[in-house]
Amino acid sequence: MRKSVVILGAVCWFLVVGISFGDPYKIGVSTPLTGPAAEVGRYIKNGALLAVEDINAAGGLLGRKVEVIFGDTEAKPEVGVAVYERFMTKDKVDAVIGGLNSSVNIAMQEVAAKYGKLFITGGPVSEILTDRVMKNPEKYWMYFKTSPAYSKMKPSYRSFFKLLESKGFLKPSQKTIASIVEDTDYGRGVATSFHEAMREEGWKIIASEVVKIDQADFTAQMSKLRGLRPEVLFTCQVSPAAAASLCKAFYQSGISAFFLAIYTPSNPEYIKLTGEASNSLVWASSIDFVPAFAEKFLERYEKQFKGKPGQNAGIQYDAMMNFFAAVKLCNSLDPRKVAVALTKIKNQGVMGVYQYDPLTHEAISGDDFVPVWFKQIIGGEHYAIYPERYKDRDYTKQKWLR
Repeated sequence: MRKSVVILGAVCWFLVVGISFGDPYKIGVSTPLTGPAAEVGRYIKNGALLAVEDINAAGGLLGRKVEVIFGDTEAKPEVGVAVYERFMTKDKVDAVIGGLNSSVNIAMQEVAAKYGKLFITGGPVSEILTDRVMKNPEKYWMYFKTSPAYSKMKPSYRSFFKLLESKGFLKPSQKTIASIVEDTDYGRGVATSFHEAMREEGWKIIASEVVKIDQADFTAQMSKLRGLRPEVLFTCQVSPAAAASLCKAFYQSGISAFFLAIYTPSNPEYIKLTGEASNSLVWASSIDFVPAFAEKFLERYEKQFKGKPGQNAGIQYDAMMNFFAAVKLCNSLDPRKVAVALTKIKNQGVMGVYQYDPLTHEAISGDDFVPVWFKQIIGGEHYAIYPERYKDRDYTKQKWLR
């Protein structure tokens, strides 16, 4: 069980007196502030505001005060492109840091390539983003991804289910899986990664449903699952409201399947929306919600915003503080020099230790960097159940399993 971690590096909590700032350095933060993912967008906005406070309190970016300009992507690729163009042509931002939906940021990445300014994303995980960097590093030199790709979760899927079987917590007779994921690059990509990992262990995918990002009625899907009787149900959604609707539909269906959700239960409103329906559900994420060892960040966030932060608040904060650390390392605001520095930092953030792979420009995943976590909801609280070295408690049999 993890006891404590000292937050070092770019997580600064001090004030500098008598700072004289030059012209402001503008950072554009793209995030969905309206639409089905607006609640998550709010966390991104709040995380950015906290980072700006700390960067300016520490002297700004080489004496330049940081200003943040928000752009609402509405979780739509075409809107995201328009936001990026506005950042460059109207707002005259110096860098863009933010983002949630992979499909939106894939579209924005193409636009970013023509402007020559740093584009650092927080939430997106799609490997399309990093594949472009590897295949054409000169074109996409400015792009960095702070959330590890979903493929990095494959070893963890395999080892987690092996652990459940070895301890007798899960006793599959047919090794069958059904998945329900949102119709986005993120949802489809996560499902593909999970399916590949589990097939290697002899599991069979007997159903794979792709649904609208804001779907609220899952009656048809539950009817299908009752007939198929899968032993595992795998889900992946961004919208807390849609994910809660699916969870409640499953709970009311009477289906006996191990329920593993990806990402969305980390948002604090998820338990409020699901109530008893999510009790004993297991979920996983390549980046966890803000962990307990980030005590100062948690306290400060709750005091300032009157609520607990979703994981994207921490990711956004860390993405901006990683940029701050790179600027300090190279002592320059030249985008090319900062890009090189980003590949050299090893920065302790609130979500883990960050080091960007020099070939992919992606944050490295792993127990010593940004870990993959498996959590279980028990009595309205989240408990780490895997990896073993970090667990708060053992897995508890899900109440709908017979």
